[in-house]
Amino acid sequence: MKVALVGATGVVGEQILEQFIKRSFPIGELRLFASTDSDGELVDFDGEPLPVSALSADSFVGIDLAIFATPLEVSRDWCPIATAAGALCIDLSASSRLDDSSCLLVAGVNDGQLSGAMISAPDSLTVQLALLLEPLQQVGGLRSILVTSVAPASGLGRKGLAELQGQAGEVLNGRPVVSKVFSSQLAFNCLPSADTDQEKNLADELCRVLDLADLDVHINRLQLPIFYGEGAFVRVEFTTAVSVEQVRTVLDATDSLDLQEQADLPALIDAVGEDELLVHLCASPSEKTAVFDLWYAADNVGRCAAGNIVRLSEMLAARIGA
Repeated sequence: MKVALVGATGVVGEQILEQFIKRSFPIGELRLFASTDSDGELVDFDGEPLPVSALSADSFVGIDLAIFATPLEVSRDWCPIATAAGALCIDLSASSRLDDSSCLLVAGVNDGQLSGAMISAPDSLTVQLALLLEPLQQVGGLRSILVTSVAPASGLGRKGLAELQGQAGEVLNGRPVVSKVFSSQLAFNCLPSADTDQEKNLADELCRVLDLADLDVHINRLQLPIFYGEGAFVRVEFTTAVSVEQVRTVLDATDSLDLQEQADLPALIDAVGEDELLVHLCASPSEKTAVFDLWYAADNVGRCAAGNIVRLSEMLAARIGA
């Protein structure tokens, strides 16, 4: 299979390459692309140095699969060029997530909706919530969810990581902090999100992936001064009362989840590098109830961004017989 990875030098791009190796993805030819600033760089892939190029009109000629781990503007301009060249596309940006002409997929959740040449990968938080909620639908119908998520700087890529690192150094040395990526100082601080449009988009993404148009979704996000790892407290309300054993059994039986039974809740750093969400059932009611509180920790970049893209790539490879 001939693969093009656009955004190869970014945080997610690097993890996609690692996931390709980890999961033995069948690559016959791999072309790496990034911004003009990275043109000519060499990136190691399984012991082989591969050159990084800037995009051009003929970049996707002969390519079977084009992956875009890029900002919205890049995906919007170049995905049509890739599909016109005959490539299947997976786009991580928000460019087409809520566009009815593309598939919005979380691997292992709504695989049956795979169709067409344009695949959209949801936000990392959407992936996490879909992996958690999809098995809970086996217990009973879902009425509503209330989410309070904590997000790391890596959600904004290298620029987010660099600004947090730089701010921490400035604070520790008693110098003034400059904020260009974040709305205010993030180092040694916590920034509640005021982006209601983004939270609405996340809710819409989740309802579309789960095919639950009537699910009542409320999402609050907090930006924490951490580099990797994402988590959330999630209050799930079922349409009918269910037992804690029903919930525990289905969580424990789901491959993408690791039910944590110890008293201490899993820390975000515990999930980095893990393929499963570390899930803790916060309350264990003795009687049936319709409301359950859960906490999970997840690897936002490796599993939920890059990992979802590589799993979607495996689905496409199987479809074309690569």
